Amino acid sequence: MNIGDITNSSFSTSKHLKPHRVESLRDKDSQKSSSTDKQEENQEVQDSINISEEARIAHAAEQKKLQELDLARQALNDIPELSESRKQEILDRINSGYYSKPEVLDQIASKVSEDISK
Repeated sequence: MNIGDITNSSFSTSKHLKPHRVESLRDKDSQKSSSTDKQEENQEVQDSINISEEARIAHAAEQKKLQELDLARQALNDIPELSESRKQEILDRINSGYYSKPEVLDQIASKVSEDISK
């Protein structure tokens, strides 16, 4: 098959177009492009977002949780270190069953209740 036959055949579009018509189309395309560029330069680009009320509420709840977590961390950091002797005393009481006695459990519950209500 000869490529020259295809370009010279009746399917060739270039021989059907008049030269001034092609130039005319190119000029119009160029004018459109430059006017579009000018319009884009004159238009100020503005981005925007819409946040639903549900998302705002969820964000506020998340922020509250983070604040509470920060308070808990701070409270934990403020607890003084136990001395080794105090740690050993507590371990001995746990192992002996001291904290399982009803009167001790009542005292612990009372102290926890006081701390919670502050």
